[in-house]
Parts: sequence; structure tokens; C-alpha cells
Amino acid sequence: DVHFAIDNRSKKKLFRFDIQLLDGNLKYTDAGFDADLKLKTLVKSMAFSTDRGSFLKEKMVEGNFDIVYTNDSIAVKPNRLNIGGENFTVSAGFQLEKSADFAIHIKNDAILWKNASQLLSPNISSRLDLFGLKDPIAVTCDIVGDFNAFGDPLIHVKAKIKDNVLTTSGGIIENCNFDGEFTNNNLPDKGFDDANSAVKLFNFTGDYAGIPIVMKQTQILNFDHPIAVGDFSSDFEIG
Repeated sequence: DVHFAIDNRSKKKLFRFDIQLLDGNLKYTDAGFDADLKLKTLVKSMAFSTDRGSFLKEKMVEGNFDIVYTNDSIAVKPNRLNIGGENFTVSAGFQLEKSADFAIHIKNDAILWKNASQLLSPNISSRLDLFGLKDPIAVTCDIVGDFNAFGDPLIHVKAKIKDNVLTTSGGIIENCNFDGEFTNNNLPDKGFDDANSAVKLFNFTGDYAGIPIVMKQTQILNFDHPIAVGDFSSDFEIG
């Protein structure tokens, strides 16, 4: 029952956790230490940029952590965590001395689109919520950055959609298949922000009102002022 907070106002980062349980063992080694921890915490804020809001806000995180400290770095081995009622495999790495670099890898083989969207910051989820998928999808997410840097880290999400039903403002697309991708660093030299964010769909197939459609590549670019670009084709009889 401990409240833990890191408030870096100069970089606009705020991390706040209500820790309900923390237990484990620590074993020292010649290179550092190994730790096995059990954690249950409510995420109050996980904001890499307070201007854009928090990831995992008001979500419970529970599970075991296998941690290795060596050469001024921490490695969190892949392990199952329950985050907001969903089961994820999570691994991570953190630098402590020469830099504050970090990398977090998250994987879920079957999660509903809306549940995945709710784990992201509002500037991202508000765009993803314009779409819906009926059945669970497989998702991976990489978050890579520097705790001392201003603004968001790199966020790269990939998803595989197979035989699903896609709901959009323009209608419903059935028998839907595609590989999806989100990045906030669409152009590598333009930073990690909404203006440089993109949703990309590859090898899209589906049926719209009984009409088969194919899109090899479609992109929604610039979350500040969204535009859609891509290709569209269909082959059907008119009688």
C-alpha cells in the first residue's frame, strides 16, 4: 500500500502508481544481482508526455518480474502480466548510468481492438476508436526512448487481422484480412508526435455490401490533420 511517483516537470513526464503488493527475492552476483518480484499496482499515470496523456491510466497491472542487473543496465525477461484484465507477454531493458534509454516489448495473441486501444494514450486511442473489429486480434507493441528526452518515445504497434469484421464510419467490411501498423515516427527525421503519426494497412481484403475489395497499401497520415492515401480495387459483375 505505497504510492510511488516520478514527476519530471521539465520533460513533462509523470509516472504515478498505487502499489498494492510488492514481494520477491534478491540474489547478488559477481556482475550485479538477479531479482524475482511479484507486483500488483494500479497505474494512476504513465505519461511520457503530459500534454498527450497517460498510457494504462487507471489500469491494474499484476504479475511476476524476472530482473537481471548487470553492467549498469536492467533487463526484464519475458513474462506474463495481466494488464487491465488482459494477458500480455512483456519484456524490457533499461540503461541506468551513461544514459536513460529504455525499450519495452509487449505482445498479446488475442485481444479485442477496443480493449487494446484503451491501454494507449488519448491522442492515439481517439484515432483508433474511429474503427472497430469484432473478433480478437494478435498485437505487438514496442516503446523505445529516453527518460531524459522531451516528448513521447517511439511507439510502434503491429497487428494481424484474419477473417474479421471491420466497422468504420463508412460502413461494415466483412471477411476482413490485413496486416496493420501504427507508428508515431512515420518519417524518421520528423520526431515522435501526432503530426508524424500514421496508421498503415497492408494487403487488405474484405467484402463491403457483398462487393469484394482489395487494397495493397492504405495509410492514414498526420493525426493533427488526418489524410488517407492508398489504392483501391474491386472486381464484380454488374447485371
